[in-house]
Amino acid sequence: FNAALGAAVIFLRAGDIYATALGVAFGLVIYFFTHWQGYALFILFVAVGSGLSRVGRTRKRELGTEEARGGRRGIGNVFANLAVPTACCLLFPVSKGNPALLIAYAGALAAAFADTASSEIGTLSPGQPLLITTRQVVPHGTNGAANGLGIVAALVAAAGIGCAGLATGFYEL
Repeated sequence: FNAALGAAVIFLRAGDIYATALGVAFGLVIYFFTHWQGYALFILFVAVGSGLSRVGRTRKRELGTEEARGGRRGIGNVFANLAVPTACCLLFPVSKGNPALLIAYAGALAAAFADTASSEIGTLSPGQPLLITTRQVVPHGTNGAANGLGIVAALVAAAGIGCAGLATGFYEL
């Protein structure tokens, strides 16, 4: 199934070949250590996160906030979003099955998903974002800026990972 997910990412032009290869490798580790329940969280992040890049592409292009390479994720994106969750999976057996690492996996994935959702959806807000450190109005796409729509998108994404974990029984592993 992981190879099919990788093929879909390439076919849908959601990631380049290197990003997809790293994502497939991370996916194998995630599946091996978290079984289908943890892998379901991974699929939720990859599928919906990739889809969010396509939402409002014309407006994002006009604002100059569209993901580089026409929305395709690069190896840096995949590493930044999935290295910590994958590390949690690798450390799980080393810790003799400490369940805190499974919770950390879900939390790291929720944080990555929240970041993706907030930046992809928040940039579509008609209002200007505020810089979180100074509350100064800044242009869309500014690092460290937020707006209400982006915050709501982040909360929904993180809650989605949490609810998916509950629905699959992931937290009972």
